[in-house]
Amino acid sequence: MLKQFLRLIRRFLPPYRGYLAWNLFLNILAQLLNVFSFALLIPILQTLFKVSQVQYAFIPWHGNGLSGFVAAVKNNFYYYMNALIDARGALWVLIASGALLIVMTLFKTACYFGSSAPLIPLRSGIVRDIRAIVYDKVLHLPLSFFSEERKGDIISRM
Repeated sequence: MLKQFLRLIRRFLPPYRGYLAWNLFLNILAQLLNVFSFALLIPILQTLFKVSQVQYAFIPWHGNGLSGFVAAVKNNFYYYMNALIDARGALWVLIASGALLIVMTLFKTACYFGSSAPLIPLRSGIVRDIRAIVYDKVLHLPLSFFSEERKGDIISRM
């Protein structure tokens, strides 16, 4: 069943690859923004409730593999947040982080809705192509087919 579906997709999808690419791009972007918007909540809450008073130092960006890079990104983010708090104050950083969170949420929502827009021409185009092929097939059938088969059977097959 899955093989037949994939064969059908390979047959009808190539003219609409651009729409599919836009859909995938916007979905991936929305998911990334979703992850980062939740990750931005942690420093906002820590700033608001003054959970930790740890002093962070800048770490070079090159680390030991992916885990070292992720640790460096997290540490340097908190380092810059603490530097901003020292320079501008906790209230300013809290307001700026909240505004950034709102903007990211609006952009994420726009990406979610925007990802469904390319699916409309993709879906309707594939259905149109399938209908055209079926219509062409029915037009080229011999007259004996229509006299031997009942009309209801022909319509249900279509």
